Amino acid sequence: MMLPSPPRQAERYSAYVPPQHILGYLKALKIVIAADGTVSDREMQALRVGMRYMGVPEAVRQQIEAFDPQETRLLQVLPSFRLGGIEARYLLRDAIELASSDGVYAQAERNAVNRIATILGVSGELVRTLESLVELERAARRLKKALLPRSLPSVLTQDLDHVG
Repeated sequence: MMLPSPPRQAERYSAYVPPQHILGYLKALKIVIAADGTVSDREMQALRVGMRYMGVPEAVRQQIEAFDPQETRLLQVLPSFRLGGIEARYLLRDAIELASSDGVYAQAERNAVNRIATILGVSGELVRTLESLVELERAARRLKKALLPRSLPSVLTQDLDHVG
């Protein structure tokens, strides 16, 4: 059963990823998760869930599903974000989260994230901070599950994890 995109989440993404940049944003994410030579099922599922939360139209989702990240370079797809801006930081945060969603944040994926950071004018220090943020968010979700395993239905818990 496909659930509608949570409105607040879609609104948040639309506030910093303009519609004309969404395709490049998503292609860049797919390039990062393929940097280690493969896109795991967990990484692809995380990308699909992310697209749903972003309110990405079905036609764009299909384009991303069909997109071969091995045939394209980052410079060809990266949106023209303001250097060091919020859009660039969200792209990096999302890339780190997706790349590590299979339990392995491979060196090649880390290198791709750092390349995006360099291109988009984000410092290495901020990248390390974003990596820490992703791990803290993941740890908080694990702790919540351990302490309150039946607190809310999983769909509501997922939605609340992404509200912020």
